Amino acid sequence: MWCKEHRGTRSIVYDVRIWTDCRSPRRRSVIIPGLLVCGLITWLPCGPGCQASGRVPGSLMPAADPPVAELERSLFSMLNRDRARRRLPPLVFDPSLARIARDHSGKMADLGILGHDLPPSGDLKARLSRAGYVVRKARENVACAGTIEQAESAFLKSPGHLENITAADVSHVGIGIARGSGSHADDLYITQIFADPATRPKPEQLRRTQLTRIEETRRRSGLKPLRVDPLFDKTASRLLGSLGFPFDAGDLERLLDEATAQIPQGTLNDVSRISLDVQLVHDERDLKVSDDVRRARTSVLGTAAREFRDARGQLVVAILTLIGSR
Repeated sequence: MWCKEHRGTRSIVYDVRIWTDCRSPRRRSVIIPGLLVCGLITWLPCGPGCQASGRVPGSLMPAADPPVAELERSLFSMLNRDRARRRLPPLVFDPSLARIARDHSGKMADLGILGHDLPPSGDLKARLSRAGYVVRKARENVACAGTIEQAESAFLKSPGHLENITAADVSHVGIGIARGSGSHADDLYITQIFADPATRPKPEQLRRTQLTRIEETRRRSGLKPLRVDPLFDKTASRLLGSLGFPFDAGDLERLLDEATAQIPQGTLNDVSRISLDVQLVHDERDLKVSDDVRRARTSVLGTAAREFRDARGQLVVAILTLIGSR
């Protein structure tokens, strides 16, 4: 009988929905705390520091009302100035994120509501997904204020918003500003979206990268290189082709049974044990090396990669590694 094992990756989703109204006729600056962090298909809720800040008294707008695009550029400069004061690297302005932020600010202005989750566009993860923007992590600040200076000052006084502005796990930002209308024409609705964008994965490229990392891992451990066996490669490809999404431990157990049926025992003299590893990858940086390939008794392997749509509708690559050991 084969000795068989399976390993896999599951996903957990946490959602945060916080909003407030910004309809008071008195001009004010209101901040909604928002910390939305995306790891590998994981969204983390607001931390303890996420509390609403107090009102900031309004001030008269300048006589020459600057265009919205100029305000966005100025707020971007303020943002990087505040990071530089804390010896943090500047963020890169991302036009795609800016479009998403601008659209959200426009909806807030139309509704006269300040929030992270507005009908029908949804929350940040829904908006990013609909735009096809794949992230490893994302954060968002929103504000309603008379000036961008008031908004940035209030952000810096709020622990949750300051954490987003000074986060080390993001590299890009998009800023969108929209003006209110009617009795709120002097209000600015502001959205800042911070992100660590993921490179759209290419299955074959990721498969080759995975093989390279496995080889490097074994070399650093003083182990012999593994043999990529054509039969294991072909079997891995067939197994992955039959895997649906989402999958669970039972699906992986079924795949392992199929693997042992498709590779008759005794076919390879140096294999008496088969294990299976499946991981979902949004970005090359997510690749992990299975513990099984670090074993001295592991001798052969086969890999396959295939695109899926994950729970958020974003493209993800599933990499299946079939491992044979003595």
